[in-house]
Amino acid sequence: MTDPFALEKNSYKHEVQAESQFYTTDRGSRPSIRLILPSIGLEFSDGHFIGPDPPGIFCYDNFSDFPRDIWTRYKVETRIQNDKVFLNIKFYARNGKDVFAEFFALDNDNVAEKSGILGKVRDGRWTESGFGSAVAHVEKVKGESTVTITMQSISQKAKFDVDDEMKSQAVSEHSPYSLHAAVRHRLG
Repeated sequence: MTDPFALEKNSYKHEVQAESQFYTTDRGSRPSIRLILPSIGLEFSDGHFIGPDPPGIFCYDNFSDFPRDIWTRYKVETRIQNDKVFLNIKFYARNGKDVFAEFFALDNDNVAEKSGILGKVRDGRWTESGFGSAVAHVEKVKGESTVTITMQSISQKAKFDVDDEMKSQAVSEHSPYSLHAAVRHRLG
């Protein structure tokens, strides 16, 4: 497929990856944009400076716990430890009391407080993007023909056999041939 912006792109000296967000803070508020350029350390926003998105860990028990048919209540909290701000977002079950998932991150730029959402209880909605990614661990024992691919985060495992030429090869997490790959999978 031809790039519809090839001419415009070729008129510049540099090209870097970027991520864009289009959002409104509440119904009826002014739409805004945010553009993040991680490799050169810049962010553009036509609203307030928010700061970089804190990378973290998302914890949950069951994929089926994510309600798709109703709004999900959440609360953003922080905890200070050794002069560092740690972010915690709690997602509540349908009853509004039990927590079914949490996000934890180091919030170096105190984004939660600067955004004005700290301590507030809000509602949001889980939507399926249609695709996700998961870390895949690949293992093949030398002398055997079975290759096993395990994706623990989505509780999936795949096995297949290789031909005799590959039978003498070994691949595991502990060998120099270890493979950790992002695997695209169809949800549902």
